[in-house]
Amino acid sequence: MKNILKKSLNLFLYFLVIIYFIFEVFVWDLIIEPMYKYTKQFKIIQRILIFISKQNEYIVLSIFLSSFIIAEGLGYYAGHLFAELMIVEGVLVYLSKIPVGIIAFSMLKTEKEKLFKFKWFEKVYIFVEKIIHYIKNSKIYKNVLKKGKEILAKIKAKFSGKRNYFIKFFQRVYRKIRGEKEWL
Repeated sequence: MKNILKKSLNLFLYFLVIIYFIFEVFVWDLIIEPMYKYTKQFKIIQRILIFISKQNEYIVLSIFLSSFIIAEGLGYYAGHLFAELMIVEGVLVYLSKIPVGIIAFSMLKTEKEKLFKFKWFEKVYIFVEKIIHYIKNSKIYKNVLKKGKEILAKIKAKFSGKRNYFIKFFQRVYRKIRGEKEWL
């Protein structure tokens, strides 16, 4: 019985690790973090965050939860569209999630003190942090990370030829978004 439970737990951990790896490497590193760094400079985002910072903790919590739930709902809907092979629609819905998610993420960074006035919120936050820490320190995660980096290196090597102008163009656009010097 213990063996079955251990194998089930490992299978569940593999699932969590792969989901987390995909999110961290592809979604976070390649899309959200560069967009967060780029869009947080916009005056409208700064004005929204200044407005939020002047509010009490109940309004901050309401705005955070609303933006978080909307962003996650859009993410699930985008996933549903991808599963239905409606790729363009899924991409558009996912892209619409990003600005809302950036507001929630920014609030989590700047308004953590107000949000932590709610003990349940602090406990949930700490619980999620512990799960992430557990995943990142697991042997499974380290193996998946190693294998994922090898696959990414092979993909980069395959698409680094002189004839891949399309890929090189998007690499330059990506560098521009990240604030690197090379641009077209």
